[in-house]
Amino acid sequence: MFRDGVPVALIDFDLARPTTRLYDVVTAARHWAPLADPADRDTVLYDADAGWRLRLFCDAYGLGRDDRRNVLPLARARFERSYAAMRRRAERLGGGWARMWDGGAGERIRRAQDWLDLHWEDLDAHLA
Repeated sequence: MFRDGVPVALIDFDLARPTTRLYDVVTAARHWAPLADPADRDTVLYDADAGWRLRLFCDAYGLGRDDRRNVLPLARARFERSYAAMRRRAERLGGGWARMWDGGAGERIRRAQDWLDLHWEDLDAHLA
């Protein structure tokens, strides 16, 4: 979305559903900070300082201290939920879900979890 020619918001309708503001922040940060193993990042974001970008994103959203304390635990929970949902959909629905799963979606989610755990303290320091 743009206001007076300036980008002010991003809407990703792939994941549009009723949720919390903080869950939206975590979902966006997953892709744009990015909260991911560098091996799975877009080449433009390969060397991105995820901690700095996560803080900038949370600052722009106006997140307070309590919400910032919940960003990383919620990101961890989101990875768990995403892994289970992708796997279940691949098994039950097949089609595109199965192709994504067979193409490594589950492994990418697990690598993101591992990366988050490994960088937790640094990311947490950026959010303080």
